[in-house]
This record gives sequence, C-alpha cells and structure tokens, in this order.
Amino acid sequence: MSVVAKYLNKLPSGRIGFIYRGQSNADWGLSSTYYRRFNFDKNSNDNNNPTQKQFQDYHKDLISDAKSYHYHKKELNDLELLLELQHYGAATGLVDFSRDFLIALWFASHGSQDTDGKVFLLDIDSIDKFSELQESEEIFAKCDKLQFVNNNFKSNNRIFSQKGVFVFGNQTIDDVKTIEILQKDKQLVLQELSDIFSIDEKSLFQDIHGFSMVNDANHPIYEKTAEEYTEKGNNNYHKSEFEKAIEAYKKAIKIDPDSDGAHHNIGLAYDNLGKFEKAIEAYKKAIKINPNNDGAYFGMGLAYYNLDKFEEAIEAHKKAIEINPNGGLVAYHYMGLAYYMLNKFKEAIEAYKKAIEINPNSAMAYHYMGLAYYMLNKFKETIDAYKKAIDLNPALIIHDKQQNWHPLETWINNLTDNDKKQQYLHTLKRLKNG
Repeated sequence: MSVVAKYLNKLPSGRIGFIYRGQSNADWGLSSTYYRRFNFDKNSNDNNNPTQKQFQDYHKDLISDAKSYHYHKKELNDLELLLELQHYGAATGLVDFSRDFLIALWFASHGSQDTDGKVFLLDIDSIDKFSELQESEEIFAKCDKLQFVNNNFKSNNRIFSQKGVFVFGNQTIDDVKTIEILQKDKQLVLQELSDIFSIDEKSLFQDIHGFSMVNDANHPIYEKTAEEYTEKGNNNYHKSEFEKAIEAYKKAIKIDPDSDGAHHNIGLAYDNLGKFEKAIEAYKKAIKINPNNDGAYFGMGLAYYNLDKFEEAIEAHKKAIEINPNGGLVAYHYMGLAYYMLNKFKEAIEAYKKAIEINPNSAMAYHYMGLAYYMLNKFKETIDAYKKAIDLNPALIIHDKQQNWHPLETWINNLTDNDKKQQYLHTLKRLKNG
C-alpha cells in the first residue's frame, strides 16, 4: 500500500461536507493568525479570547488602513479585501482550509521535517454554529459564530489552485477530527503527491506572491531533470514553438547526453524549421545511442528526401522498416516517392504494393502507384490503381487535373472491349475533372 493510500484509508466513510487543513507540526493548535497576534508577547498560560468588540475593531481598522494606503483593488468588497490581506500574510480571523484532503496532506507533510504533522477534518454540515457568509455587509454581523466562507469571490489563483475555503469568526474551532502524519512518512508523502497527483509547490502557489515565496532565499535552487526539460520541449513543439523546443531538448541532453529521444525530438523540430541538414545530424546522434530507433531512421529518410538525396532517403527508410516492419506503411510510401524521383518506377510500384499490404485502404499508395504505372505505359494497371484511389478518397486526385492524360486516353479509345472502354473513360473523366 502506498503511503498516501494509508492516510486516505484513515478518512471517515461518507465524508461529504468535510473540509481539511494541514499543519506541519502536530503540536500546533487550530487557530487564526489574528488569535496568535492578539496573544503575541503574552505568557502562553495567559492566552485569552478577544472580545467581540476587540475582534470587530481590529478587522475594521485593518480594512480601513489597507484602503487608506491604497492597497486594495477597487472592485473588491471588504470581505474580498480581507481575503487578499490574508493571502499576503496579514493576521486575520480567517482560517484557511481546503476541500481536497490531498492538498491538506501536502501542507501537513511540508515544512517542519523533524516533527509529526496533522490534518484537521471539519464537518461544516454537522455543526450548528456554522453559517455561510455570502454578503460583504454581513462580515461582522455574526462574528460571534463561526462562518463558512466559500471561494465564490474574486479570489486569486492560489485560493483556486488550493481549492481554498475559509472559516471566519471570533470563536475557537472545536470538535474537529484529526489525522496525525508521521514524521518518517513526510518525504514519501510529498514524493507520491508530486509523482502521482501532481500536487507540489508549483501547482499550489500559482500567483506572483506564491511564486516568489517558493523561490526565496530559504529554498534551495531547483534543478530541473532531463525529463522535465524534455516535457517542456514537447509542450513547445506541440505549440509549433520549434526554436524553444530545441533549446529545451538541448538542456535535457546536457543533463542526460545518452537520451536518444531528446536527440530524435531535436531532429523533428529542425525538420519543421526546414533545417534538414541539422535534423539529419540530430537523427544520427539518436541512432548512435540507440541503433534500434526506427523513428530516427524514418525522420532521417524524410530529411534526405527534402534535400533531394533520394538514395540516402531510401536506405534510411529501409532501415526503419527492418527495425519495425509493422510501422512501415508511411516509410514504404516515402520510399516509393524516392524511387519515383529517381525514375525507378518498378521499384516505386513494389514499395507501394508493400504499403497496400499493410493498409489495403491506403488511397495515397494506390494514387502514386497509378502514377508509376503511367510512367511505364502500363495503362490498364494505371486505370485500376487510380480507380481504387478515387473510390477510397476522391479528393486525393484533385492535383492530377493538369496531368497529360493523352497517351492513356488513346490507349483506352483503342480498346475493343466496349464495356471496359466505357468504364475506363468514366474513370479518366473523374481524373480530368479532379
């Protein structure tokens, strides 16, 4: 059983209505930052609850001062401003929770690594003194009760990413269930949450303040892995940002020089930039690391074809097919094109036949096979191949409208079988019309 699963199994059954808060030190109580500030410099044995007036006056002054210093955003009401102040570290009567136990588990495991942590489970549906706070003008109307603050305000990205909700009021939070997180499990929990659930600092602190916080002087400089740079390159590639993709792949290779996949991907990016010589260099490096990288051979074949190096293209495609016969459909197709460009029409036809063996519905293979037959003056085979291509994909032959079909038309008109003649003339008409 995974360590995260162990703690998930400790949750009460039917846990609808629960919210969760994780604290990295199990000895810490569940209280607001305002409560801790109120008792600042007081003897721990003399901690007292503030009066309702003290609670209200503090928050009214805090909000008023923030507005006087123009710290607030004009579109925020008092409650939303209070949420912003809490977000940036001001002491308030808000206590933040999450709707997601796994996020609370992350906070319980992060921070103090030499102590046990704790997750608090609060059932907001079963406690009578809770009411849902909805209007800003009610912010102090019921602060003698604990009030549930949902995140349906103009809140920031961090609250959203942490699935944050808040409890507000001048009351202690009692009757909570807890789950202790053992100190020895913390690192494993953090690793699993990151690897399996993508819960980490990067995903939880999605704003400039959070970003700055996780990159402050107290955090070691994070070195990305080769896999992370490769993933970044892949994202750039799929956005057609090929220069950025190459830069990311190169960083991956600097960390892991033996990554044939990164070299292969650089080749693909160079291909898309029309830098075929550089693409071939990258493919060769990938093949040197992994001689069975059929994709690199295939990419190299395409690059050679685009450089009009048809013999080299054919050899590369042959190697790709030798390594992976089941993936040879497109390789056979481009091999046929290379043979065609070398006026080796018989070899081109054989390549297209191989492609058709793999996929009998390859209209492209029938189309180019028809062209090769035409160049050999094998008009019956030409018509048969083209008819099949047209039946499979009529749009494919649109570019053949300008083809000189006179020799084929002459051959058809000389046929003695009138039925065949009419069939072939019908196919020819479709070719001419595109």
